[in-house]
Amino acid sequence: MYALPRSFTLSQPSDYFRTNSYYLNASLNHQFTDWLSLNASYLDFTYHENLSEHRTLNTYADAPANTVMNLRYFDRRAEEYTKNLAAYFALNRYTGSVAHKVVLGLDYIRFNTDKQSTMFEARQKLVNGVATPLTFDLKNPVYEIQDPTKYIRRPLPQFFIDYLNSVYHTTGLYVQDQIAVTPRLGLLLGARYELFADERDYGDGSENIRQRKLLPRAGLTFALRENLNYFASYSAGFRPLKPEYVRFPARYGRSSAFDPETSYQLETGLKGEFFKKALFGTVAVYQIVKRNQLVSTGSLTPDGAPVYRQNGEARSRGAELELTGNIVSNLSLNASYAFNHSEVRNAQLAAENGQPLANAPKHSAGLWTKYTFTKPALRGFGVAVGGNYVAARRTENRVVNTTTGEEYWGQWPAYTVLDAALFYTVDKFNFHLNVNNLLDKYYFVGGYDFFRTSPGAPRNLMATVGYTF
Repeated sequence: MYALPRSFTLSQPSDYFRTNSYYLNASLNHQFTDWLSLNASYLDFTYHENLSEHRTLNTYADAPANTVMNLRYFDRRAEEYTKNLAAYFALNRYTGSVAHKVVLGLDYIRFNTDKQSTMFEARQKLVNGVATPLTFDLKNPVYEIQDPTKYIRRPLPQFFIDYLNSVYHTTGLYVQDQIAVTPRLGLLLGARYELFADERDYGDGSENIRQRKLLPRAGLTFALRENLNYFASYSAGFRPLKPEYVRFPARYGRSSAFDPETSYQLETGLKGEFFKKALFGTVAVYQIVKRNQLVSTGSLTPDGAPVYRQNGEARSRGAELELTGNIVSNLSLNASYAFNHSEVRNAQLAAENGQPLANAPKHSAGLWTKYTFTKPALRGFGVAVGGNYVAARRTENRVVNTTTGEEYWGQWPAYTVLDAALFYTVDKFNFHLNVNNLLDKYYFVGGYDFFRTSPGAPRNLMATVGYTF
């Protein structure tokens, strides 16, 4: 895992990835009465990308020595359009002595692509008229300007055709009532109905893909003391699938249609304010269950599309503790700890049953403290220190022992990263100097497998100057 420096890349000097994003926003608020109002907003978003990139094929040309990587080259020009409309009514009324804060609204999102978008992929190039695979030698890396005109273009892959024909929208209808039953007891009841619809014309008279889900939510708060509250909540979740995963699952490595991802979360705990509301604390326990979670296997179909598997269920149970506020007037604290016991159950890949959820640490913690000097000679100066800890995590996919050929679950090692900052405030000016990863720790934030892993950033500095008008 540490055989290569963090700066290692397969990219060539001629590679680039350029994006442009355009936003148009509009919003409206209208107060009909002192108890009824309307809020509406519209977002029109255009995304354009221009990509020229060499990347791994997730295979080696010299297995099992594994020193020469097979490459694929992408050249892609694409544009996407997303329209988002959100509107809701807010109503504040009483029924007897019971107060209600009711929200009734809808969200609408529509997505489509520019049909003129283009892409070509290559895995070979002509060398003296001979078709030669694109490779990268780890022992003798070569970085030079490449000439894609000599690359052998593959046919336009079906997964990109699916992308070009992507036209779908989703509408969410929701209602929620926040009820003050007594001065100490509060309830929240709500529901959302999600309607996902595919607008693609398949040309064969077949019906479009529709995905529907009712998502209830509920909550309760109770004041045990003036500064201490008990809470409990339940919420359901839903992630619709891209229509091609339902209509054409064989293109993505499965014989039958994939299922939409659903989930729910249960949480309960205590929230309190201490030391004259200077310090705020939360302790909570939870259970989260996800069903039908898509997992990229790292493999590709002959057409070059990603192959997915789908796990039946993944469950996480844990506890969280958080403290935020001031210990004394000039010393602030933000501390957190989380324990998370996760387990994959009913997995499509039998070896994954009983494994912890990929990239999910069992323990994690964070600390950030900030001290401001009060002596006249140092007034305005301050220092902050902190960091975060993340325990070991499992890889998304199994990796192969190059000696025995045995597959096993890799582990991203645990890490602790320290940060520090200096700041100075005078009149309306403020100056900050942040040092991230102070000890220059080489660590991994996660990844799919050893082909596709994300190392953390090395030590870096950020200076900020601000002025308050």
